[in-house]
Formats: sequence, structure tokens, C-alpha cells
Amino acid sequence: MRTLSWPLPQTLAGSFRTLLGKHAGGFNDEVITKLLSIPVHGPLPLHNDNLYLPRPFDLVASEVAAYRSRPNPNPAPGASTNSPALLSCVTALPPDLDHQFKPIYLPPFVSLPWMTKWLLEAPLPDSAFLPAPPIETRTHASLNADTGAAEDHLLYTTEGLACPEGLQMICRTDPSPLIEVNGAINQLHPLGGERRLAHWLTGTLCNARWSCPLDIRQALSTSRHIRLVLATPGMFSAGWLPGWLANNKFVPGTRVRLRLISACVERWQAISGWNLRRGSEFGPKAIRRLVPSGSVYFCELVEPESTADAAGQLAAHWLQSVSDSDQDANDGFGLALWGIWSDHHA
Repeated sequence: MRTLSWPLPQTLAGSFRTLLGKHAGGFNDEVITKLLSIPVHGPLPLHNDNLYLPRPFDLVASEVAAYRSRPNPNPAPGASTNSPALLSCVTALPPDLDHQFKPIYLPPFVSLPWMTKWLLEAPLPDSAFLPAPPIETRTHASLNADTGAAEDHLLYTTEGLACPEGLQMICRTDPSPLIEVNGAINQLHPLGGERRLAHWLTGTLCNARWSCPLDIRQALSTSRHIRLVLATPGMFSAGWLPGWLANNKFVPGTRVRLRLISACVERWQAISGWNLRRGSEFGPKAIRRLVPSGSVYFCELVEPESTADAAGQLAAHWLQSVSDSDQDANDGFGLALWGIWSDHHA
């Protein structure tokens, strides 16, 4: 059994709702309906009390510099893209850069201060990257009770994430209107397919961790070029493209309408699972395709004269879901980070 490098939102939401159901005294159709309607937004890494976010895909770096991928309606000769014809090509490197340039590997997470500067197109702070948790492999065997020897063909391995000291997963939720919880949660409860134990704690987080930074709010109010970065994988009705963006609708939860200019999206992720609800829904879930976290959408305001009003609405929708489906939004898919972009590349 293999593991992902970081749990999917559905994994965290399912485990947490199971924990809440146990607090509610068990599961029936009414309780399950209430549990599914509880929004669970996460998981995000918290390392030594500092919030980290997925590394954005519009970042290309060498050993000496970082470059910003940006829409370019006039790419260099020979440049190509697999984006739809109406979208601009995305280019990252200045034309005078050495042709032998090779990008370096970067860890998957960046700190909130670093991401804030990146979304503002401001000078970047010192390196603030966080590696993924190491993968721990365990070997298992089935022993014959009579002989004590390993049974033939019953040797297998499993993988799991071994979170180092100082690393936590955090999420945002409020089950109180639907499920009564007597006191704060402070207990061990399984997380993931191998049912490895996690220590679950509830508490009041600093608003700064989940609220839009003031500098970004101010920048949004003066720019018609809006950048959307996914903090968790997205689940969209139009595949790699949010359905509301493809159909010229409002950003979910706002009255802001955006037009897509270009995008940086990597390969899709598969997600499935097993539905434990008894009845016609019981059994394996169909495979769906996720847009990976870190994907970037370059947009512009359809009504640029209302930038100040749009800025307030987008800032209020910081780390809120932009998924098309209400259930996907409740499960924490497609949490949004907002920023600005310009035409320069370095």
C-alpha cells in the first residue's frame, strides 16, 4: 500500500466527521446528513507554529534566482502550450537567459510570509520552504500459528507519513450548530487508510493564519489582474477549469466575476475511496480527477471599475472554497489564495 505525500482534504474531513459522529452517540441517516454538511477546510501544514502553503506552480527557480511565470500573448519563436487556443501562453524565463538553464527541485510547501510576498509580486524573503513529511515503510508477514513460520505469499509492505517533531496538520471547522460536542476535543483517533493514530485537538487559532493579509487586500483594490492559487486540490465541473470561471459566473460566495487569461496547472490527481453508508451508495467510489494544489489561474476583473468592492469580497473569501459543488466545498477542496499579477517575468 502506497501513500500520498500529503493527505487529501477528503481524508481529513472523513476522519474528523467520524470522530464527531462518535461524540454524537452513533450514526443514522440524520446524523450522517448533518456530518456531511459540516465544512472542514484543510489540511495545511503548521510547523513550529508557522503556517505553510503549497508551492505555487508559477514559480521557476535556479540556484541563484526565482522567476515568475506570466501570460505572454507574444511568446518567443518555438514556444508552445497545450492550453486552449483563446488563452495566452505562459512563459517564465526572460529571453536573454542562458539556454542551458535548468530548474532546481523545490520543496512542496512555502511559508505564509513568503507566499504573501509572492502574491504581491514583491521582493521575496529568505528561503522559507518546508519539505514533505518523510515516508515510513513497514513490512508485514502472516505467521502460521502452529509453526511460527511466515506463510507463503503473505509478505507485504505499507507506507505512511512520519510527521517529524514540530509538524502538525491544521484545519478550520465549526460543527457546533449541527453536532453537539461536550467540551474541547483532545483524543487519539485514526486518520487515513491504515488507521494510523493522530492526536486531535480543538482550539481557537490566530485569525491571521486564516485571514487575508492586509497588504494583499490593499493590492487587490488597485489591480484588475487577479491571480488565484489553490491551497488544496480543486474539484471542478469543467475538469482542470472551475465551472464558474468557464461559464462566466461569479466566484462562489461573492459577486465578483473574473475572466480567465491563462493558467499553470500540472497533471491531475486521482481520488477515489470507499463509501461506508449503508444502502445503494455503499461500496467503492468512482474515480474523480483533482486539480493539484499550487495550480495558478491568471484572471482579470470583468468589471474593473469595481476593484475596491471586489477586493473586499475576495479578501473575505481567502482560504475559502471555490469548488463548484457544495459537498466538495464542505470537504475542503479548492481553498483559494488571491493575489495580483503583472506582465513582467523576473
